[in-house]
Amino acid sequence: MTMAVRPVRSNRELRSACIAALWSSRTAGPGVVVTPPLRPTVGRPAVASCVVAARGSRETTMSEPGWMQNVQAHAVCPTDDLFTLERGPMTDGRRRLDLSPGPAAHGADGLPAPGLLFLLADSVIGSACVWSLDPHEVVVTSSLHVEVHLRPWAAHRSVGGTGGEAHRYHGGIASSGTVHDGDGRVVASVSGRFALFTVGERQGGNVAEPPSDTAVVDEPPAADPHPLLGSEVYRTLGTRFVELGPDHLTLTFTARPVLANERHGLHGGSGALMGERACDALIRAVAAPDREILPVTMSVAFLRPIPADGSTVSCTARIEHLGRQLVAVQSVLHTPAGKPAVVVDVVAAGVERPG
Repeated sequence: MTMAVRPVRSNRELRSACIAALWSSRTAGPGVVVTPPLRPTVGRPAVASCVVAARGSRETTMSEPGWMQNVQAHAVCPTDDLFTLERGPMTDGRRRLDLSPGPAAHGADGLPAPGLLFLLADSVIGSACVWSLDPHEVVVTSSLHVEVHLRPWAAHRSVGGTGGEAHRYHGGIASSGTVHDGDGRVVASVSGRFALFTVGERQGGNVAEPPSDTAVVDEPPAADPHPLLGSEVYRTLGTRFVELGPDHLTLTFTARPVLANERHGLHGGSGALMGERACDALIRAVAAPDREILPVTMSVAFLRPIPADGSTVSCTARIEHLGRQLVAVQSVLHTPAGKPAVVVDVVAAGVERPG
């Protein structure tokens, strides 16, 4: 076993160290364990340790349950930092996660985009699934489902949740959970399914080459002046208007490195957010002006990875049904080569605008 311990002064620095250790270990075959960052004491930096052990080994830095040795137990992604995903303490593998997005995530109504619930769901459900894995197993998100009960972030800047019991079935693992606001009200019900692999089984390793300098600032592109794309979240996603028809809208997004997962691919939560934002823009373009339309059900399926290397990716949203009380829209996000990668379905409900 080899162990490296060094000061870590920020979540971003921890993420870079963990990603480097994680993928160097996967290349060689063994698993990697990363302990979570400790709260810094006055005048002293926090310390994180990375432990690389033989595949299947039960050796760890402390007397922790075996699941904490899993390579994904403490993965921190660039997207987590961008949208402020915070991990709480773990109790028997149950970890509460809270999402507190800033202005970079705000939509046309001045609140964080509802599609960010996909990012939270992926982490909440994923953590519950990782808890039941062996150290040599990893998961890849296949699909997520969100039932929205309250407009997220309308009353509180943070919403969070904890995943429930995980169940293995037919080559995958699934779980569900609830998301609450600061008053304890249920904001959404979430569920998801993940494909199961052993460490090293996933073909391709990194989706993209890691940045040569992880400290390089990834500035968002200039905002597109199109009126449908006037909110900050579209700039964060590097959005460009392409075409608007009677029943469809085509946009492009930028798969920025800051939107990546630990494999340097576009984070599933980021890809799902792009799809949801395309659906939202199309709904706003075609809906009657006297109707306030909000998503009530959102689903996403992940078909193939997209490299988070700054490439431009295309997304087309189409109206499947447009009524006064119900709108159904589907968007498909494509890889730079034009293959379908992320499919998002949004069912939205319309009510008469107050006043």
